[in-house]
Amino acid sequence: MSIGEGPIGDSFSAVSRRITVIGLGHVGLTTAACFAHLGHEVWGVDSSSSHVDRVSGGHVDFFEEGLPKLVAEGLANGRLHVSTQHGRAAPEFVFVCTPTPSIDGRLDATITADAISHLRPFIDEATIIVVKSTVPVGFTVALGPRAVSNPEYLRAGTGPYDFLHPERIVIGATDADAGDAVAGLYDGLGPVVRTDPSSSELAKLAANSFLAIKVSFINELTQVAEAHEADTFEVARILGMDRRIGPAFLTPGPGWGGPCLPKDSGELAAIGMSLVGAAREVNHAQPQRVVAKVAEACGGSVAGRKIAVWGIAFKPGSEDLLESPAMRVVRVLRAAGAQVCAYDRLATHPDLDMAASPLAACHGADVLLVFDDQPVETEHIPVRAVVDAVNSRPVDEWRRAGLRVFGLGRR
Repeated sequence: MSIGEGPIGDSFSAVSRRITVIGLGHVGLTTAACFAHLGHEVWGVDSSSSHVDRVSGGHVDFFEEGLPKLVAEGLANGRLHVSTQHGRAAPEFVFVCTPTPSIDGRLDATITADAISHLRPFIDEATIIVVKSTVPVGFTVALGPRAVSNPEYLRAGTGPYDFLHPERIVIGATDADAGDAVAGLYDGLGPVVRTDPSSSELAKLAANSFLAIKVSFINELTQVAEAHEADTFEVARILGMDRRIGPAFLTPGPGWGGPCLPKDSGELAAIGMSLVGAAREVNHAQPQRVVAKVAEACGGSVAGRKIAVWGIAFKPGSEDLLESPAMRVVRVLRAAGAQVCAYDRLATHPDLDMAASPLAACHGADVLLVFDDQPVETEHIPVRAVVDAVNSRPVDEWRRAGLRVFGLGRR
């Protein structure tokens, strides 16, 4: 996947606008670099001087495919500036990309509110505040009529591509002129959906919560399938053929995690959606079901056994450990007395025995637990049993190598 694929190429916006982006994390730095790529003059502001120094030197501290190239491009052509201070000239737009952590199951917008309060002296009445952070419903309306909700729909690891090739650009505005101005920044990128700010905010929470429900549904259905000697994958294949349902997110696995689904579903559950709350309960129990498979592969108990783990990030292709289902499983295994040696292409953990390669992780292991497939021939894997928690390969491929296979939802 290349950020240059599709209609963007090297074309830039016909009208360059002055944009300030507050917060230079995954979303903020992606937003800043992509707007600079589109030809706008962008100031990226972050409170961490060390982070700003690294970005100004062309270094990106986290993995987003294509982002280092975009940052280097913006710095070189002078369209991207990064600083701990706001630019001298009042920007036309301020994109707020600050974190909104989950506290006691609710989104906490304190950091975002404080950032907006801090930037007030640096803007004028014409400046449009654009809230890209995921916030509680009603947050943007409270900022005033010139504030616009423009939530991010970026997948971790592929943010630049998703920004430049969006499925939809949602703009929630009470002031039509402000909404038009924000839409103009994305000219030519993709379909723009215009709505009110609260609907925009709720749609973001609903999108991630619906995905969470879908994953929890197939994971709970897997228990039913296994109890009745049915194949979850056959059931999912039939379900996915219904265009009202679709095949995406119908693969059984260790559950969902990461920076978005847990906190967004927590907020929606907290404001009254019991169905989302039930999906969260299913997800909370899923790691224990994976551990039960590992115990079965070990002959009944994981105590004293060495478990090789492939993949510890919350999903393949990311270095993010936040709410990682794999790490939840690892913690349960270690609490039960297992020794864990892990390998991940991008992620690491200071308290884990991290191997230098997939095969090194398997050395001396009783069972291989797979959360992220690796380009290793199965006949070279020095274990006797595998728990393929993400069903990364056909069962027959594992069996041809002489491995006992324990998966989720397979007969």
